[in-house]
Amino acid sequence: MVIGNEAGDLDSLVSALAMAAWQPFGGGALWVPVAPFARCDFRLRQDACLLFRHAGLTFDDADAPADLLHLDEADAATAKAWQAGAGLGVALVDHNVQAAEVASVFGERVVAIVDHHNDAGRALAPPLDDGLGAVVVGSAVLRHIDPSAGSTCSMLTELMDDACSEPAEGLRQHSIELLVLMLAVIAVDTRGLDPKLLGQKFVAADVRACQKLFGALGASVPCVLPPVGRAGGSEARELVLEAISALRALELPVAARVGGAASIGALCETLLAARYDVRELTTLELLRWDCKEGVRGEGDGAMRVRIAAICETVPELLQRSDGAAGLEAAMRNACERNGGAVGVLFALTKEDEAQGGRKGLVAYVGGEAVDAPITALVCGLLDAIAGTPSLPSALSSNPLFKAQRIEQEGFGIRWEAVEGAPRLRVSSLRAAATRKTLLPAVLQLGLSL
Repeated sequence: MVIGNEAGDLDSLVSALAMAAWQPFGGGALWVPVAPFARCDFRLRQDACLLFRHAGLTFDDADAPADLLHLDEADAATAKAWQAGAGLGVALVDHNVQAAEVASVFGERVVAIVDHHNDAGRALAPPLDDGLGAVVVGSAVLRHIDPSAGSTCSMLTELMDDACSEPAEGLRQHSIELLVLMLAVIAVDTRGLDPKLLGQKFVAADVRACQKLFGALGASVPCVLPPVGRAGGSEARELVLEAISALRALELPVAARVGGAASIGALCETLLAARYDVRELTTLELLRWDCKEGVRGEGDGAMRVRIAAICETVPELLQRSDGAAGLEAAMRNACERNGGAVGVLFALTKEDEAQGGRKGLVAYVGGEAVDAPITALVCGLLDAIAGTPSLPSALSSNPLFKAQRIEQEGFGIRWEAVEGAPRLRVSSLRAAATRKTLLPAVLQLGLSL
């Protein structure tokens, strides 16, 4: 079962489809992509609806792809039968720590990982004496994590093409529809290859992946970047910028012109416009729209931490929620939907020009009861990420943390109470800071408390 992170964004959905189509263990196993959320929630992702319809997928009455398995449709009893038979494993894409909800259905046998987030250091499951175990033992270990990459689809593009000596030949073995999906995801994740974001939101490998996908779709690609090994390597910045400029000026292959977009920049804008068209969503739906989770600690002392990306400013979010009390109630509801036990839920809002372009961060502190006092542990966790935190070496050496200058400038967090909502705390956030650095910082710094 191939599954992305719980946010279920475009990269998670399409990288699951791509890995299932690639079948990296040589076709010796059946690879099944799974949407990591309930079928009824697919409609919240309007960018996915637009892109998947463009690719020709059939949608059902729930406004979801009819043939795509969703997590709420997976039956634990059936999964156990598969485990007892030829064997059942999980491949993680766009994250490298299995969510508890996924493990409760499919088990904890993670046999492959491809991801561009901070490496939590979890090992793959050892091979078992069954059919799947035999396939895994006979294949190259697939644990590929690169936090500098802008998109998991970029990483998969490189991996899928590696088997062939000619550029893009490995990709041409796959359907045009899949290649279009992957190119669209990379366009979004790199913000249309915006050169200002090189080194912050994407790297040379993402540019190379775009070149390979353009070529596989029949386009003539100028300024082709030289190949590098999967483990690393980089080109001169000037060469990468030249390649970016050429790609941004190149017309999209006809098959990739989602919504009429004719360039990679326009493709990004079209999909982002669809993603951020959330006018019909409630606050609770918006909190579920793009939410990622991590776990601080283990066993009885474990605490779940979620960060929901919100495409509105803090004032707009409060207005949508009919004030602070309404936002507090919606965030409590979001915590309780999956059985509670969420220690902290963050809402990370977009840049606010009225605040000098800074983002906003709202923290809802969970607990055994809504009226319970804020625990010292959670207060300590919030304090740990405020100001300029002292980062452990695993984070301070991370290229993304370096690019965002987290060690030098922190996240810019200064917590304030929220009148009328005692379980909320609010702060501004440096515009350069992102969820890809904030979530691992919360988890890592919280472990020292």
